[in-house]
Amino acid sequence: KLQYGFNQFKTKKFIKTCDVTLTEPITGNENVIFYPNPTQGTLTIPIEGEKQIIVTNLQGQILKSIQTDLKTISLDNLALGSYIVSVFNSDNKLLKHQRIVLTR
Repeated sequence: KLQYGFNQFKTKKFIKTCDVTLTEPITGNENVIFYPNPTQGTLTIPIEGEKQIIVTNLQGQILKSIQTDLKTISLDNLALGSYIVSVFNSDNKLLKHQRIVLTR
C-alpha cells in the first residue's frame, strides 16, 4: 500500500504462482544456454548424450517429454508463450533448466 498525500492510497496485489526447489546444485552445465531464445519453434540444447527433455508451462504442468540424444527439438505443437525446459541425464539428475519464450 502506497500513500500519496493524506487521502490517496494505491494498492497492488501480488500473486505467487509456483515454487522451484532444487535439492542438489546443478554442476557442469551452468554456462549452457538453450538457443535461440525467443524461439519460433525449434530449440537447440547443446548437451551431449542421451537425455530426457521436459517442457512445462509456468504453472508446472508437463506439456512435452522427450527422450533423445539429439541436440535440436521441435516446439511447434505448443501455444505461444513462456515455458520452462528441463534436461535430465539417464540417471534422472537435473542437468540444466531454462525459461524460454515461444513466438511466431
